[in-house]
Amino acid sequence: MAPISSSGQSEILMASDLRLDYLHNHGDFSTAYSTLDPGLRSFLLEGVGYQAYAVQGRRVLGLFNPVCAGHDRSRLLQAFMTTLRPAGIFQVDGETARCYQELGLRTHRMGMEAAIMVDGFQLSGAPMRMVREACNRGRRLGYEVAEIGREVPASPATWARLQDVSRRWLATRIVKTREIGVLIRRAVYAPEDGCRKYVLLDPSGEIEGYQVYDPIFRMGCITGYTLTFARFAQDRLKGRHYFMTVAVLGRLHKEGCVRIELGLSPLYKVMEEDPLNASGLLPRLMNLVYQHGGMLYGFKGLALHKRKYRGKERPTYLAAPALIPLSALFGLVRLTGLLGRPRSQAVEPLASLTASE
Repeated sequence: MAPISSSGQSEILMASDLRLDYLHNHGDFSTAYSTLDPGLRSFLLEGVGYQAYAVQGRRVLGLFNPVCAGHDRSRLLQAFMTTLRPAGIFQVDGETARCYQELGLRTHRMGMEAAIMVDGFQLSGAPMRMVREACNRGRRLGYEVAEIGREVPASPATWARLQDVSRRWLATRIVKTREIGVLIRRAVYAPEDGCRKYVLLDPSGEIEGYQVYDPIFRMGCITGYTLTFARFAQDRLKGRHYFMTVAVLGRLHKEGCVRIELGLSPLYKVMEEDPLNASGLLPRLMNLVYQHGGMLYGFKGLALHKRKYRGKERPTYLAAPALIPLSALFGLVRLTGLLGRPRSQAVEPLASLTASE
């Protein structure tokens, strides 16, 4: 486990000092760092923790797990529900979904998350053939991975190049005119405390892509990272994503990193039998979008890519009142920008609501 870095400044971590202690001690889940995105609000229960949320129209939408100790989870969620009456809560783990069930909400799967357990990761075997070949190819052609702030300077020129890579990457996506909001935090082209930013260097030393790893915290230490951004301007190296991820994983393993979270595969396996996955119209609708909604987002491609790492999969959930789950889901879709409305118009400025008992 690694101590929290104090180098650089972080737009996210400076958003609210009141929440930093909670994050550093209880941010032990894949989206913990994203809870402090400047575009989100926070419901803060003094002495307990906080819950991230967004506002879309008149709807309050909870996002991610609460940041608090496990024994305080129910108390924080009860206060959040009573005070703000959210229309829905999205991308929570099984324990949090179970708490919402006990509070009277209906829970559904909304996709799967995957994590690589670093100690047990191996490239051997037939299932890892594609990843293994990508790693060998990258090394043979002279590609390298370097960290910003160490081998590569954290200079204005570096950040400008990353922004250019991001623009080029976006032009290759199914949805070319906007990025998916809310469930993916805003990109920050500057140093961020605890964050690790790596670049893919081609044989001439030019930056061809980059990845951003957000820290996962437990009791004041960084125990793992979430791969939040992976963007590439060129397509000259087949399997570049695999090559870069495995290279970074090797570096972090030497530092004592326990796991690498690969993030959410939206709408994947939403029809699986599960005590926390209520039946009804909503899971059938989500599965229909997964199967036939490729013009909106690359749902299948993303899930397939993450399966190649042979990581440990687990479901992630949404929770909503039984009578209005579709309304809550529609609010989330509007926030993400999948229907074309820019996120900057949908999410209100950062604000915090503090409650006491």
